[in-house]
Amino acid sequence: MSVSVESKLYRLLHGDRDAADRLIGAIRVRNPDKSEQWCWDKAIFDLERDRH
Repeated sequence: MSVSVESKLYRLLHGDRDAADRLIGAIRVRNPDKSEQWCWDKAIFDLERDRH
């Protein structure tokens, strides 16, 4: 996992690491065949999409 991806997700969640863990966990459960990187990218994509 790249540090910039982690930082971006935490920034989008205003530093709430527990929320990030829950979000990544939920994405992993729904997409067990996807990579860790994909799950983090998906979380960021979903948050950005929902904010616009």
